[in-house]
Amino acid sequence: MKKIITCLVLIFISQIIFSQSSNTRYWVAFKDKNGSPYSVGTPLQFLSQRALNRRALHGYAVNAQDIPVNPSYVSQVRATGAIVISSSRWFNGVTVRVTNPAQVTAINALSFVQSTKSVARVKSSPRIVPASENISSVNQKTSSTTQSVGRFNYGAGYNQIHLLNGECLHDQYYDGIGMQIAEIDDGFLNANTISIFDSVWAQNRVITKHNFFNGDTTDLFAIGGHGTSVFSCMAAFKSGSFIGTAPYAKYYLLRSEVDSSEQIMEEYSWVAAIEFADSAGADVATSSLGYTLFDDGTQDHTWATLDGKTSVASWSATLAARRGMIVCVAAGNEGNKSWRKITIPSDADSILCVGAVDASGIYAGFSSQGYSADGRVKPDVMSEGLNSTIISSGGGNVITSSGTSFATPILAGMVACLWQGNPTKTNMQVMQAIKQSATQYATPDSLMGHGIPDFCLADQILKGTVGIYTNPSLQYDASGFYVLGIENCNLTLEMYDMQGNLLVSKHTKITNYGARTTIEIPSYNTMAAGMYIVKITSDKGNKWTRKLVKS
Repeated sequence: MKKIITCLVLIFISQIIFSQSSNTRYWVAFKDKNGSPYSVGTPLQFLSQRALNRRALHGYAVNAQDIPVNPSYVSQVRATGAIVISSSRWFNGVTVRVTNPAQVTAINALSFVQSTKSVARVKSSPRIVPASENISSVNQKTSSTTQSVGRFNYGAGYNQIHLLNGECLHDQYYDGIGMQIAEIDDGFLNANTISIFDSVWAQNRVITKHNFFNGDTTDLFAIGGHGTSVFSCMAAFKSGSFIGTAPYAKYYLLRSEVDSSEQIMEEYSWVAAIEFADSAGADVATSSLGYTLFDDGTQDHTWATLDGKTSVASWSATLAARRGMIVCVAAGNEGNKSWRKITIPSDADSILCVGAVDASGIYAGFSSQGYSADGRVKPDVMSEGLNSTIISSGGGNVITSSGTSFATPILAGMVACLWQGNPTKTNMQVMQAIKQSATQYATPDSLMGHGIPDFCLADQILKGTVGIYTNPSLQYDASGFYVLGIENCNLTLEMYDMQGNLLVSKHTKITNYGARTTIEIPSYNTMAAGMYIVKITSDKGNKWTRKLVKS
């Protein structure tokens, strides 16, 4: 009897030690999907019609990788006493939480289990902020400096939209209507009560919310203020105060991050979230999370792993892109730290890795740098991330904060608007137009990638119209640039190549108010194909600066 009691005590002590200081979360990989009740012939069992439509647009056939894990396998894993947190169709497995090592042994004994891998070591010391957030600059921002341009009065959010020439799309009513955006973040503290989101809730434009980190047991509106601030960059709507980049889009609010620790488990939660976004039919996904080092140092990434294939999160981002989504991921805030490079999963292929610039378009020193380990241009494009306008999750105030966390959703909202205006184009065509419209398309580098996109120009590239358009008065056709509707004035047109060399300088006068006045470009037809900068100014204060792509 004494020996039995001693054994029981030892088992009890070992379980306490295991639960407090060892690995309690595991990735369980299955060998196959044999015996599954699902099949590629009945995809509506596991994919929405919207997801199928997106695949059809991109010529992507549903395959075995899209089939969910076998529910019988999941049940048998649960029977060991393990708690199943999430599953992955693409990687064919589940993440589980266990309370003692015997459960891991029992899981490994199951005939269909290929392997188990520790993905979390619980630590008591908290991690303060999400990996891609920089909160060194948080300032109250008033709406006293409002900006009314065309359709919307953007308030304090004007510059971050204007830097991307986003108001051009909004004025064409490309404002997110009919588009679906999935945000993957750490939670959405008070997003259901902050007044600047009132129209989102009144119009039922939050489609769903889900917690992929701990199995949807936590109220997502009670945690994670970072996600709320990111959400505001796209969905905020209060005229004269702050309007986001996709004010009429629909949203999925998805949690994959936990702020109390840094665990590679979060990458597997990220996989579950992006898979859900794909199956639901989201058009665009935006994520301002990034991973480099973990509480368990044996799981750390290195520069060599920034190849888009090593991390499951990065590979899943690429798989989502292959299925037709546009995935926008923050580059990270490591530019002035020892890591310096981009963070996972922004190294993924066929996505938009977004870096940060200031309000004038100058590189922000904290923005993570490229290239990827296999030499691809990273970051892909840039957006305003230094002193961005956001909403605070605590008081719902308009403030400024810095990080690629905010540059990314600002750009992602515009991506949704651009795709809304060009619904027959593929994700690759949309992303290529965005890069082609950017300031450094011809000469990308490791700090700013292709540079700052011009979404108005990207729209014209997609529509096949060469030239520029700025609401309300500047347009282009085969005869040259023309101006409509401004007062009598003198105009000066200057045209530069991408190296800054002045190629054309021409003056004209508008004497007939409201009439069309054309400004021809001498020798335009004989100019080499490429990208040019056109600047037009009037003596009345009108100014236009736009890129021109000559094919």
